[in-house]
Amino acid sequence: DGKTLTEVPVFPTQAINTLGPGDIWHGAFTLALMQGNSELDAVRWANAAASLKVGHRVEDETLPTAKDISMLLECCDIA
Repeated sequence: DGKTLTEVPVFPTQAINTLGPGDIWHGAFTLALMQGNSELDAVRWANAAASLKVGHRVEDETLPTAKDISMLLECCDIA
């Protein structure tokens, strides 16, 4: 609303690889907005995507899928 500051918790994650989660976050956030999600839901979606990314080794270039993100949100929603 432009007036309220909202803190969105992140998912507890052991960071193995911190290369690229910001890019993943911004891409996931943009995609969620384009799909019609609210800004708050888009931030949750992006937080989940980035937390999945940092949990993979550098040698593993696998990106989190929409299914992976949905599963994390369903099982571990911390909102």
